[in-house]
Amino acid sequence: MLTLDSAIDEVQFSEREALRITFCPLGGAPRFKARHRMKDLFAAEIAHLTRVMAQSDADNVHAQWTYEYAEVLLRSGKPYLVTMHDLGWDYLFEF
Repeated sequence: MLTLDSAIDEVQFSEREALRITFCPLGGAPRFKARHRMKDLFAAEIAHLTRVMAQSDADNVHAQWTYEYAEVLLRSGKPYLVTMHDLGWDYLFEF
């Protein structure tokens, strides 16, 4: 499992039996909401997630959110599925 965490500044791992969770830092200080982080198109988050995904031995990948997670899956080169639980139209006209 790969996720973002606003409470950390470096990639961290947690393992228990067959489950490994990788936490990547959520950009911005203070920890901004998505509409603030999207100004650079989530560059910091995508960089961390992409690096960790490249080291993953997963056969296929799934993202439950779009934006940074879906972008990483597209870059992964692995078979993927994106389940869209968010919609960026709300933010499109914020700028």
